[in-house]
Amino acid sequence: MLDLPPMAAELVGALVRDAGPDGCLFPSIRRGPMSYPAVRLRFLAAATAAGITGWTGSHVCRHTVAARVLEHTDDLRVVQQVLRHTSISSTEFYAHLLPARVSAAIACAQVLPACAALLEQPKKKAK
Repeated sequence: MLDLPPMAAELVGALVRDAGPDGCLFPSIRRGPMSYPAVRLRFLAAATAAGITGWTGSHVCRHTVAARVLEHTDDLRVVQQVLRHTSISSTEFYAHLLPARVSAAIACAQVLPACAALLEQPKKKAK
C-alpha cells in the first residue's frame, strides 16, 4: 500500500466510489474499460490544461512512482511489488538510482572497523 497525499487520496477515493457497475475506474463511452490510446489522449489533454510541457505520458507517472518508492525504501523488491513485475530483472532498471546511497553505506562500513578498534582498546586508568 502506498501513502498518498490527502488530496490524491480524495481523488482516488472519488474514482473508486464512482466506478461503474463493471468496476472500471475509467470507463469508455461504450461501457467497459477505456482503451490505452483513449487514456493517453485524456492524460495528455489534462497535462496540457495543467501547463505541463515536455515528455509527458501516463507511463512517466509509473516511473515517478517507482523512483519515489525506491527513494523511500531503498528496496528493489518493494518496487517490484508496487510495479507488479514478475521478474526482478525488470525492476533492476531502477538500480541506477541507488549509487549515492550505496556510496554512503560503503563509507559508513569503512569507518566501522576503526570505531570497533577504538572500542576494543583498554581504557587508561586514571591516576
